[in-house]
Amino acid sequence: MEFRQSRLDDIDDINAVFADGRASLRALGIDQWQNSYPTPEVVRGDIEQGHGFVAVDEDGSIVGIASALFIGEKIYDDLDGPGWLTDSLSHEPRYCTIHRVAVSARATGKGVGRFMIESIEALARENGSESVRVDTHRGNAPMRNLLLKCGYTECGVVHVLHVAETTTERIAYEKLIEHNAADEATGN
Repeated sequence: MEFRQSRLDDIDDINAVFADGRASLRALGIDQWQNSYPTPEVVRGDIEQGHGFVAVDEDGSIVGIASALFIGEKIYDDLDGPGWLTDSLSHEPRYCTIHRVAVSARATGKGVGRFMIESIEALARENGSESVRVDTHRGNAPMRNLLLKCGYTECGVVHVLHVAETTTERIAYEKLIEHNAADEATGN
């Protein structure tokens, strides 16, 4: 499997994977993404800003999508709960943020989600980030379980304000990124 930045010619495939993600959330009884979010404009913005990534299988099909942002996430400054593992704030972020993770229906249960999370962690390590942060809907048990299996710590609750959903509460997670001696010697 390959993990690469998404391109404009991937948009139709990305939208198809998001449709599968919406269907999965709907089947779980979750209101997240049921209002056509992520919109085509959000997808295009992720691509144009270099935040969008795809997992491509051996057949060349896009089977997973995720966004990795190395810019601050303002809502993470207002965490309710135990607290982040790091003290980084949005105006000087030392973390990578994962958003908009979805796996195609035909690839569900095949390790695509874990592959994408681990690939983003590698990008964060290369970028010199101290940690990776992610939030998800309380009812999204598959994502929450994946994050715990990947070593993430539940840190509290944030509230998303940009969505037209009944539930704006998201469970926030963070994982510290280990850097080896070679990384530190090169400043990463």
